[in-house]
Amino acid sequence: MIELDTGRWEDFSIQEKASTEIFDALSNSIIGQDEALRKISKVVLTWMNEDTRQEPVKPTVLLLMGPSGTGKTQTVKEISKFIYGNDKIPRINCGQFNMGHQTHSLIGAPAGYIGYDHKSIFEQNKSYFGGTDSILLIDEVDKAHPDILRLFLNILDEGKVTLGNGKEVVFRNTLIVMTSNVGAEEMSNIMKEHTAGFIHRPNIGKDIKDVAYQAFENDKKFTPEFRGRIDHVVCFTTLDFSALTQIVLDLEKKVQEFLAPLGVFFDMDNAVVEYFARKGIDPRFIDMGVRSIKSAISEKILSKLKDAKAEGILHIGEHIRAFLFDDEKIKFCIKKWDDRNN
Repeated sequence: MIELDTGRWEDFSIQEKASTEIFDALSNSIIGQDEALRKISKVVLTWMNEDTRQEPVKPTVLLLMGPSGTGKTQTVKEISKFIYGNDKIPRINCGQFNMGHQTHSLIGAPAGYIGYDHKSIFEQNKSYFGGTDSILLIDEVDKAHPDILRLFLNILDEGKVTLGNGKEVVFRNTLIVMTSNVGAEEMSNIMKEHTAGFIHRPNIGKDIKDVAYQAFENDKKFTPEFRGRIDHVVCFTTLDFSALTQIVLDLEKKVQEFLAPLGVFFDMDNAVVEYFARKGIDPRFIDMGVRSIKSAISEKILSKLKDAKAEGILHIGEHIRAFLFDDEKIKFCIKKWDDRNN
């Protein structure tokens, strides 16, 4: 288990500086969510600081809400990178635990029941899931079966869980981050109405947050006890066109990194950048958020260049530029490096 070296901050100004460092690290990868990231940075700093922990044994619980594809899961990975230097954190995908009997997959079956001899997920990863100063990601918690949520409540409340074989996994001082898309349909409808021009919402970010919070409060799956054990709730909001454009440019850099070892330069014409950015606000793909942009660039740009690389038709010193034509089609033009400004 990687040990976390928790710092002891001397005064408020040092804490603010540390919080800013966390925010800067997160915002380098997560675009368009500055308000949410500032709140998260303060939560992480408090969790890291032993002196500010009210209950040292119990975990700190953070819920990230908001539309799909806005960076919630990636934020948790970036927190891990900032603290541990990698994003290899234990993750429970609740979309795979929507049946009551699947509690046995997590904690194992009791003695005398079928499957008792099989090691549970927690047992197999005991040193990884439980321990001091670790991070646990519970993804899409709204999709979990109520029996699974009751299991999670025990972890949130007591900081430990008893396995079917009687052993315990302790989540001492663990940062438990849950993500939720509860209210996704309502949020999607708001975004579709706004982008289609049917309803102009000058404060669409606030509208999205209000819907998310209200949906969470009204969802009967989340009991008052469960909601009461959540220490912090932070809502991500829909991304504007400027943020989506920046995401496209960041993805363009990844394509450039792919081609750099070949001595090949790549960029996209402005119309292509705008075309991919609009994928993020297209009502047809709005439920996917940034994933729709990543998918489109992977299909229309990266896969084509990978094929070209495999066929050996890319040569050192070439400059490839992607252009848009017929509104939807991407074509590539190649020049020699020395002719790029011509």
